This record gives sequence, structure tokens and C-alpha cells, in this order.
Amino acid sequence: MKYLVDTGPLAAFLNRNEKSKALRRWAKETLQSLKWPLYTNEPVLTETAYWLGTGTPLLEMVEAGDLIVGLTLEEHAADLRRIIERYADRRVSLADAALVRMAEVWRESTVITIDRNDFTVYRRFGRDPISFVAPPA
Repeated sequence: MKYLVDTGPLAAFLNRNEKSKALRRWAKETLQSLKWPLYTNEPVLTETAYWLGTGTPLLEMVEAGDLIVGLTLEEHAADLRRIIERYADRRVSLADAALVRMAEVWRESTVITIDRNDFTVYRRFGRDPISFVAPPA
């Protein structure tokens, strides 16, 4: 099983000053309970660095092998475009499209996200639900 981590949980996990104490607690408890390393993609790392105000902790996690960048945009560009176009009405982010693509590539995977509304809709290849974990609604 691979765990694919999205921006929200990753940022909350790393941000000691997270405004939502409940989100930070959920992110810490959830991510610490998983089998590491965690998998992600470059758009998620970019978004997370933006929210943290620095990329340093992310780069440290990549260097330590705790975070694996499991998708390159150049190798999956056509599939990412397909996913973005399929969900054009949702204005899917590149980070979410990359997580959907990763879930297509690795069927034995679960996305860790705070975007329950989006990942309830997203499908592998447009038809199969994606396993995900999100904070309680």
C-alpha cells in the first residue's frame, strides 16, 4: 500500500503554527499512523512550500527518504491534461490531477487529503473510486 499525501495534510503536519488545531492534530495522528515513506508529487510540494513560506522541511523529508516524489510531469503530461479536462467544472488543481494520476498508476494506494468533496468525485480513469482518508466531515 502506498500513501499519497496532498497539500493540506502535509502543510498542517509541518506547520506548528497551523491555525486549526483540530486539523493539525488530525494531520499528525493520521500521517504518523501510516507506513512511511509517503508519496507525493512536485505540484503538492510547491503548494505546500507556498503555505509554509519555505521549502526547507520538504526538501529535508525528500533527502531523508520520508517523501518520495512519485510522478514526473513530463512523463504523465497527457494523462494529467486528460484528468484536468475531465473535471474542468471543478477547476481541478495540477496537484490534485497528479494525485489522481498516481492513484491510477498505483491501484493499491490511498490519498491522504483534506479535500473530501473533490476526492469523493474524482475517479481512476473516470470510473473507479479513489481510496482516500480525510478529516471527519
